[in-house]
Amino acid sequence: MKRRTFLKGAALGGAAAGIGFDMSRARAEMRQFKIARTTETRSICPYCAVSCGVIAHIAVLDLDYAEDSQAMTDANFVLTGMGGIVEIQATAEGAPFDEPLFAEMLRLARQGVADLTRCQRAALGIG
Repeated sequence: MKRRTFLKGAALGGAAAGIGFDMSRARAEMRQFKIARTTETRSICPYCAVSCGVIAHIAVLDLDYAEDSQAMTDANFVLTGMGGIVEIQATAEGAPFDEPLFAEMLRLARQGVADLTRCQRAALGIG
């Protein structure tokens, strides 16, 4: 299905639902069509993203908005559940940060991702 066809169908479906037509049968058929054209991909190593930052020369995991807006350094880490690095983006908002501070942020990020991975596995029942 082309993108344009999908968008036209979505617009018509929204209009039909808006004037009282029952769209449940159409949705069920659409769902079957989507499932028939997909493949299942299993990953043995999930990955997560967490943020870290430096506030008053101390590395902090999972900054909230107030902390993030005042951080001396802001970093985002995408890591695998086993601690592998997928992506890192870090910015010194003022003075540059040094390697030991970066290493501490990476340590905190790995700890945070490990916690998230445990929660994900527990929620999926694969403990």
